[in-house]
Amino acid sequence: DASRIALYGPSAGARIGLVLAAVEDRYRSVLLMGGGVVKSELQTIPEANQIEFAPHIRAPKLMLNGRYDEDTHLLTQAEPLYKLLREPKRLVLYEGGHIPPIEFLVTVMNGWLDETLGPVKHE
Repeated sequence: DASRIALYGPSAGARIGLVLAAVEDRYRSVLLMGGGVVKSELQTIPEANQIEFAPHIRAPKLMLNGRYDEDTHLLTQAEPLYKLLREPKRLVLYEGGHIPPIEFLVTVMNGWLDETLGPVKHE
């Protein structure tokens, strides 16, 4: 169903996901896992800076981040990115590092996709 396309950007995929979700209007839902503002991006020219694309994403956005992420710090990287995103958006935190437990990830992801794209119809 071409009207129910989602973008899932895990880890570094969350950075490129900012660009893809901003320029591609077919995404109806965006899930960014372990994403945040990367210090090296702050020196990139605005036209190529992935962070500059964040406010242009129109689809509903879910950021999924670990409270103790060893790669993307919550207060200095994840929360600043979250503030750049326009509504509708949601930040879900879990008690862990960069990669959430699979049971948690699948449950949150399925719930988000059901909410934003509608439940899967079993025929």
